[in-house]
Amino acid sequence: MAATREQIVQAAEKLVARGKIEPAIREYRKLLADHPNDINTLNRIGDLYARIQRIDEAVDFFTQIAEQYTAEGFFVKAIAIYKKILKLDPARLEAYEQLAELYHKQGLVNEARTQYQVLADYYVRNQNAASAIAIYQKMAQLEPENPTYHVKLAEIYHQQQLIEKAMGEYRIIAELMIQHGRPHDAAQVYERALDIDSQNLGFIEEAARKLRQADHTEGALHFLAVAVERNPNAEQVSQKLQRSGALAAAPAYEPPADLDAPLELEIEAEPEPAAPAAPEPPDLDELSFDLGEEEDELAKVMAEAASLVGGEPAARSAAVDDEIELELDLDDVLEVEVEEEEAEEEPSSLVRPPADMLGAPARPAWSQEATPRPGAAFAPAPVPPPAPAEEPEIELDLELDDPFASVAMEGGWTTEPPAWLTAEPEPVAEPAAPEDDLEVINEAEVLARYGL
Repeated sequence: MAATREQIVQAAEKLVARGKIEPAIREYRKLLADHPNDINTLNRIGDLYARIQRIDEAVDFFTQIAEQYTAEGFFVKAIAIYKKILKLDPARLEAYEQLAELYHKQGLVNEARTQYQVLADYYVRNQNAASAIAIYQKMAQLEPENPTYHVKLAEIYHQQQLIEKAMGEYRIIAELMIQHGRPHDAAQVYERALDIDSQNLGFIEEAARKLRQADHTEGALHFLAVAVERNPNAEQVSQKLQRSGALAAAPAYEPPADLDAPLELEIEAEPEPAAPAAPEPPDLDELSFDLGEEEDELAKVMAEAASLVGGEPAARSAAVDDEIELELDLDDVLEVEVEEEEAEEEPSSLVRPPADMLGAPARPAWSQEATPRPGAAFAPAPVPPPAPAEEPEIELDLELDDPFASVAMEGGWTTEPPAWLTAEPEPVAEPAAPEDDLEVINEAEVLARYGL
């Protein structure tokens, strides 16, 4: 009974675990007999060959995988496999070329150019002209507008004595210069091509016509002059082009005859707007103020105020009926002279509402002042001082023959204080009897109570 795929893989992996790589490879090759394009099997065999440093065999298996990915359109996977090959063998030149082509298909121009340049430098350094030409041609296809690759090709063709191909590359370079608006550079390219082949009259005529079509007649004439110096037969081409009018010089630019004359500009100046006339200053000697309706409003306010206090409205002054004129003399630094009337103690129009209208409580007698302050009726009532704490009542038992009987309860001492009160007390050797202590305490309390 034939072994199944799983059994073969298990057997191969057991050999790998024991370090027997080549027997494991033989086991994996059994799977390729039925499935030669199995990528997993090809990749596993390539890894095993790389483990035992058999790089060529490993690269062969990896290359088979990369080609299969490329054919199926999996370019990214193919790029990964070619990178894997270059890690194993950096000198594998075909891997660089395949990698460059894959980058080109992916539109990665910079990456493709890098891979191609590696190959081109290698082939030029090793004087492999055919391979170098092939790479530069691919690079020219990669970037058609880049003349650098055509210059390289022209040089290689010249070195290889491939004159016609070299002249063809110079034609391409010159045409690229003309397309990019650089006819002067194109003329230099044509002149350089004469160094390779100055006997090609067809090339000379074609180059002159190209330069003239690019409106570079001066460059075309100079190119023909150089061609005649190197090949006298080129004079025929020059005369032919001149007779046909192909080299007719463009009319030179002639500046106007009066260009050097001084430029005269007639500019009509716009009239400057007249400055607005300054307003005439008013006569400052007399300024008249007409109160108008404000007089009636003032009279009404005064009448209402008088009615509130029960008085008669003040008679309108005769000066109010007439126009009020204030004479201001500004000669003395705007000093206004106003006749001051005798100021009354309180204007008649000032009405002080009584205290009961404001709802202010009557002040207690202890807060009354001898002279009332202005606006005292509008001030908040002062806070009365806190009531003195009640002193404990002390009952005194006084006898008629008590020495304090001469003390007046309200008027103080009736006579001079006795001598015994002012005299210093004699020191007592022994504490007094309890009855004497009580008398002393009573005496002190009396004195303290009546402020004596």
